[in-house]
Parts: sequence; C-alpha cells; structure tokens
Amino acid sequence: MLARKNRAKNAIGNDRSAFWVSFQGNMAANAAVLKRFFDCGEAVKSSLFVIVAFLTLSNKQLTM
Repeated sequence: MLARKNRAKNAIGNDRSAFWVSFQGNMAANAAVLKRFFDCGEAVKSSLFVIVAFLTLSNKQLTM
C-alpha cells in the first residue's frame, strides 16, 4: 500500500519536473515572442491592452 502511494507520488514528481523542463524550454521562445510584441508600435500595444482588459472585465461579469 505504502509502496503504491510512493510510486504515485514519484510519478507526479516526475511529471512536474518534465513540465518544468519544458516550461523553461518554452521561456526562450516566449521571450522572443514578447520581444517582438514590445518592438511593435505603441498604438498596437495600447489597443491590445484595451482589448485584453475589456475581455477580462466582461468575463468576470459573466462568471459572477
């Protein structure tokens, strides 16, 4: 029983570490995307920010 519990715990730990490694691998790609996003014009950024803020607020109101 205890061995089974420990195996399950180890499997979860392995999943987490695998996720963390893939997450760190994705960080480089995400950094490139973010850099491209911040290089684009101020007007594009502000309009995207407004859209995201609006969607977030409307989503909060829908789920209340």
